Amino acid sequence: MHPLRSARSVTLALATAALLAAPSTAPASSKLFRASLSGKDTTDVTRSFAVPPDSERCTGTITDTRHLTSSFGLKPVRSPAVTPNRSFGWLDFKARITRPRYTARRDTSGDWGIDLGEDPDLYPRQPGECEFTHVHEALKCHWWRQAKTRRGWWFRLIPVDGRYNMIIELHFNSMLECQRRENLQLIQEGPPRTKLTEAAVKRLGVGRQVTVSGTIVIPYDYDVDNPDINEHRRGQERLKYTLTVRRVR
Repeated sequence: MHPLRSARSVTLALATAALLAAPSTAPASSKLFRASLSGKDTTDVTRSFAVPPDSERCTGTITDTRHLTSSFGLKPVRSPAVTPNRSFGWLDFKARITRPRYTARRDTSGDWGIDLGEDPDLYPRQPGECEFTHVHEALKCHWWRQAKTRRGWWFRLIPVDGRYNMIIELHFNSMLECQRRENLQLIQEGPPRTKLTEAAVKRLGVGRQVTVSGTIVIPYDYDVDNPDINEHRRGQERLKYTLTVRRVR
């Protein structure tokens, strides 16, 4: 399995578990934390694949290419103070996306010929065989509406090997869903690994906070090359973020 797809599977497994557990409520003696997130996310991805011919006699190649760019801001939303999940140390908080933008296009290129063999009169071309109507169009996409509301949506910090990874709990939806099987999981490939350490959070005294900033580059490069699927994806997502965790009790 490709490493990105493997990582995505881990992320989705964590998200599944997340659905079974609401943000933690803590007894009076537990530590309580509140997290906030701000930043900007930009993506530029090109996905291309070979179109299967409609006949074994077709020669040449037709390529279907999708190009998507997107950007959105991230703003903090005041969230309930939470205690880290006892088993996994997760921290839940809310943020919302602002000024979401995208462009998405589909274009086809190339051509098919036809090989009629040594006896073209015996096996003539069939109507429409090895013919293709090219497409050049803008694709319609839509942002997941719950992440755009003023109330925001749930994000989760997950400690892995001493540092926090961050996911947005999309419940198996995409942040940006486009026509024709785009399946692009913004802030889901990875998931993004922040500079925030578990030790820094555990050291916080009441009323103290820790803030980290950085840029996470999430690659979308992979190839699938087999007799049934010939697909290539190139591009990346850049998440520029500022993340603060404050201990409130």
